[in-house]
Amino acid sequence: METNLKINFTIEDGEPISVPAIPGETLLETARKAGVAIDAPCSGNGSCGKCRVRILSGEAGGEVSRHISPADHEPGWRLACAVKPLGDLGVFVPSSAGAFRNRIKVSNLGEGREKALFDETREAMKALGYAGDSGIEAVSLDLEKPSLDDPMADRERFLADLEKATGRAGDISLFALRKLPRLLREADFSLTCVIRREDPGDMVLDILPGGVEDAPLPALAIDIGTTTVAMALTDLKTGDILASLSAGNAQIRFGADVINRIIESTRPGGLPYPPGGADLQRGGDKTRGNLPRRPRGQYHYDPSLRRGLRG
Repeated sequence: METNLKINFTIEDGEPISVPAIPGETLLETARKAGVAIDAPCSGNGSCGKCRVRILSGEAGGEVSRHISPADHEPGWRLACAVKPLGDLGVFVPSSAGAFRNRIKVSNLGEGREKALFDETREAMKALGYAGDSGIEAVSLDLEKPSLDDPMADRERFLADLEKATGRAGDISLFALRKLPRLLREADFSLTCVIRREDPGDMVLDILPGGVEDAPLPALAIDIGTTTVAMALTDLKTGDILASLSAGNAQIRFGADVINRIIESTRPGGLPYPPGGADLQRGGDKTRGNLPRRPRGQYHYDPSLRRGLRG
């Protein structure tokens, strides 16, 4: 067996990838480390038969799976979890093997069943007494500039003016406080404050340049399901959904159910993942990281506001 192996993945509807392989590893293990999408609902136990790939060139060993018929075995179809390269390999990965990478589904909130369900739920909540108040609001402030006669520190000056504007005492988060000195001077002491009303006093979550108090206050809600990750961008002022979308959970490569994923997490490279490793946490991070980049074009906003939004 060669000690320096190379696997050339030809991915249907994707770019080819060439990666080194460690002798004794299965194709599925190599694919996971390389970020090649191959589903393994059984976590590589050979019981589900979903990780079908085709050997295009080279020699590979491994058990013959009951999920591969003799007619399919002859032209090179194998289970990635059962194949171990004996030399350099050329491997074809069909789109069916990476089914979790379904295209991002962008919801059309202007029509259809989803809009009707959302409106129906909102009306039902109103009937129960829910006013739709998130407790988040934007407050505009125009502060006096410090001088020799009025040398008050930025934080104290800011909180005093905020209490005058709202009639309530408040405090400022560390995130917003770090921005305060710079943004005060860049915005000529005119600010928009994003505050959360709470007891015993309001909390300033963020500060933006003045004049944007009428803009939406976007918040991202994330639902991480076993097979699907869904996100909704909402306006905290109105409760409106500005954009929503979903994608398959990349963790499905490590098992279709929670039990198989728990088993996977106990294996080397499970949780936490080593630098360059491929595991459950990285699969979840990858899905969550890719989703927020997709709504562009579905929700339009003033790019000048982006600098002030919490990432």
